This record gives sequence, C-alpha cells and structure tokens, in this order.
Amino acid sequence: MNAYTEYQIKNFYEKYKDQTFDQDDIALFITASRDDTDHGSIFKELGDFIAHPNLKDRGMVIKNLKPVIKYFEENTDDMLDGKRPTIELPFSIGFNNEILDELYSVFGMVGIYPSSRNIHSPSFREFMFCLIFLLGNFKLELNKKTCPLVVTFSGALSLTVLYPSNKYPKYLAEFTLAFLGNVYTGGLPSFYKKKLDEHIVRRLFDGSLAAIPYEFDKDCYLTGEKPFPKGVGLPLGEKLKS
Repeated sequence: MNAYTEYQIKNFYEKYKDQTFDQDDIALFITASRDDTDHGSIFKELGDFIAHPNLKDRGMVIKNLKPVIKYFEENTDDMLDGKRPTIELPFSIGFNNEILDELYSVFGMVGIYPSSRNIHSPSFREFMFCLIFLLGNFKLELNKKTCPLVVTFSGALSLTVLYPSNKYPKYLAEFTLAFLGNVYTGGLPSFYKKKLDEHIVRRLFDGSLAAIPYEFDKDCYLTGEKPFPKGVGLPLGEKLKS
C-alpha cells in the first residue's frame, strides 16, 4: 500500500468517526483503497463500479444476479400470475452486516481496529445512505441488456436494478442490491414511493446529511444562506430546514 492510499483511508476513518463525510468522501475512499482490497470482495466491487461509470459488464454483482435472472426468464408467466418465487433473492452488493465487516477490514489495513461495530450506528447508516446514492448513478449489462440502477424512497431507501423480460420486454423484474431502512418519512402516507435520480448526498450547515438534486448542490443552499424549496431533498434524519 502506498503512502497516499494509507493517508486517504486514515483520513476517511476520522470523518467516518466524526460523521463529517459526504458522498464524495466515500467515492474517494473507495477509489483509493480499491487496488489493496481482495479480488471478489465487496469493496473491490464498489471500486470497480466507480472505475467503470458508464456500464459495468462483469464482477460480483452480475455473478450474484445470474441465477435469479435465469429463474425469472424460465418462470416469467408464473411471476406475471402473481406466484411468489421459490429462489432466494440476494442483496447483490451484500447485506448491511457484510458491508460493515468489509468496511472495518479496510480500516484494519492501516492498523485501525475500532472496538465496536453496529449496522445501526449513525456513522454506518450515513455511510449506507451515501453509498446507495453513489451507486444509483451506474448501469449493469445483464444478458446484453443495459439495466439502470435505481434509488427508490418509500420510508426506506433501496438500490435496485430493473431487468426486462426476454418474453415480455415491458415487464421488468426488480432485484435489490442494497437497502437502508427507517429513512425520514415526514408524515408521508405508507404507500408513498418515489424514484430519486440525479441526487447527491451532501453535509448541510447543521451537520445533517441530505440527498439533494444536482441543481441545488451549491454553497448558498448547503450553508443555509438560501432555504431549500419545499419538497426538495431527502434527509436521512430530521427534516430539511426550509
């Protein structure tokens, strides 16, 4: 590991511990540590996403999705009839505890061994919040089809990939790659569901994290000089100040 990589990992850990990071910090951290993580690991896969921003056509996620896509293609009519699948549907990036374990293994590469780890800790929830929106910018090639990754909010935050059926191209299977529960709902009805594209996660003037549209990623909004318009942005915790 070179000195720059070690510095970036240690620098990110301080921001992680103090909850001062945002989406760009995570992108840099993953990119810097990519070549020193094991082949087939989650963080190697995350680094490969960033290294191939236009279209990812190989790797762990695609390998994990192949069995369920094959099942979907062979049982499309049954799925359309409402039958539940009999195959386990994986979280193709990894379950949150697996992502947490690998995150701490990266910290361990530079001699940092935090005494405790918890998938419900504020720092890790913020990490997952940023990671989901970061990955929402990418696409996968599955069976020669370009399939976008989609960030959806419905009281929880999910990262999914939409895969069109060979037999019925307008019929899309939705497979989960990552998930974060209990995101701020603001009193929205239980059936509320919204796709969030072209958003970036920023740290606001009050220390909170929020996913905001690209057009509002400006200092005047982030510092609180101008209020966000009503309905703009998704906070992880408390309501955006407007």
